[in-house]
Amino acid sequence: MFLEGAAWKDMKTLECDACKAERRARGRVIFPNEDERLQQPPFDAAPYLHPNNSPKYAALQQRALKFAHQRHEDNEAKRSWLTATTTRTSS
Repeated sequence: MFLEGAAWKDMKTLECDACKAERRARGRVIFPNEDERLQQPPFDAAPYLHPNNSPKYAALQQRALKFAHQRHEDNEAKRSWLTATTTRTSS
C-alpha cells in the first residue's frame, strides 16, 4: 500500500491489534498524556518529562557557540547554521 502512495491514516485503520501493540512498544517518543507508564516509579517523581531531546540539543548549541567564541578572538568569525527540514514525498 505504501509503495502505491496510500496515506498513513488509511493504512493504520487496517492494522491488526498485535501490530498496533508492537508499533506502540517500539515508539521512541513518549506522550505524557497517553502513556500510563509515566504514572509509575521512577517516572512519577520526575520533575520534567519532555519528548525528543530538545533540552540536550539546546545545551549543545549553546556549548558550540561558546566554543566558537573562545577559539576565535575575532568576533566577526564566520559561523554557519543550517536548518534541516523533512518533507513528505507522498501523501
